[in-house]
Amino acid sequence: MTTGSSPWPREAGPLLLRAPRVGDAEQVLRFRNDAGVNRFMVHTHVDPDDLRRDLVEAVTSPTDHSCVAELAERDGEVVAIGFLELRRGSGQPRPAALEEALIGYVVDPVHAGQGVGSALARGLLDAAFDLGARRVVAACFADNPASVRILEGLGMRRERHGVQALWHAELGWVDEYEYAMLASERSVPRSRPLS
Repeated sequence: MTTGSSPWPREAGPLLLRAPRVGDAEQVLRFRNDAGVNRFMVHTHVDPDDLRRDLVEAVTSPTDHSCVAELAERDGEVVAIGFLELRRGSGQPRPAALEEALIGYVVDPVHAGQGVGSALARGLLDAAFDLGARRVVAACFADNPASVRILEGLGMRRERHGVQALWHAELGWVDEYEYAMLASERSVPRSRPLS
């Protein structure tokens, strides 16, 4: 798996996916710490300094390929953030140590229901496979119908229903769905890297 090269920038439907910049933190915090967004997040608050640090580190990390998503026609407005982490697959040690990718996303609620989440998730999935992932996984709260639709719309297989798997400060114990797709199951990519 390729760990050193960046899959960004990339076009994904109406979105431009690009590497994060420190200046993106304020736009991301505006929606990341939103109460409606946090209803579906395990970490219900992100510290601004931690986010700034994470954005800077993602640019040079060999395993963290997080990105921000802009609407192509909106000139720099960040409407979502995507997470793509390369990691060691399960099982016994083997030469291809980093062969699995975990993807996730957070969409500004102002842009919910407009295809932003689907386009971003497709771009993350395509980028993970382009980096050489053998398997891509994602998870969401079972009662998050938007994410369920997005992940199933990508053709990802639901592999696990964790009953009362996660603790949420406001909701108590919540169920979690885990999804996966193998590179051999990948359909035609719908996003493309920009040169």
